[in-house]
Amino acid sequence: MNDNRSLTLRDGLVSLFHDDPRLAFELCARAGGPTIGPKLKIRSERTDFVDPSDPSLTHRTDIVFVAYTKRAGRRVAVAGLALEILVSVDPARPPGWDVYPEGIQRRHGCPGQVVIISPDPAVRAWAHVQQLARAELGRTTLLRS
Repeated sequence: MNDNRSLTLRDGLVSLFHDDPRLAFELCARAGGPTIGPKLKIRSERTDFVDPSDPSLTHRTDIVFVAYTKRAGRRVAVAGLALEILVSVDPARPPGWDVYPEGIQRRHGCPGQVVIISPDPAVRAWAHVQQLARAELGRTTLLRS
C-alpha cells in the first residue's frame, strides 16, 4: 500500500476509535481483556510513556483510553487500553508494548492492556509473534486473538 493510502487508512482507524471508544473495549473484551459496564465513562488520555528501564526514552502509542467509575463521589479508573494502529510492520513499536501497561497502572491506578489493531493479516501475524516473544519473557500479557 502506498504511503498516502496507508496514512489515510491509519488516520481513519484512529478517528473511528476516538469517535467510539467503547468499540476498543468491546474488541479487547472479545479477546479476553477487561469488560466494562455501559455506565462507565471513557476518556482519552495522554499517549506518551517514559521507559522505566531507560528514562531517556519515551514511547508514544496512538490512543490511550481509560474507563472510569464513580465511588464515593470520586472518579476512579478501572481499566486502561493503549491502542496501537498498525497498517504496516513497524519494528520500532514493540518496545513500547512493554511500557504501556505499567505506565497506565502508574499514571491512572488501574490495569492496562495493549491492543494492536491492523486491517492487514500479515501485520497482525507479525504483531502476534512479537507479543508471543514478549509474553515468553514475562514482559506482556497476551490476549487470545
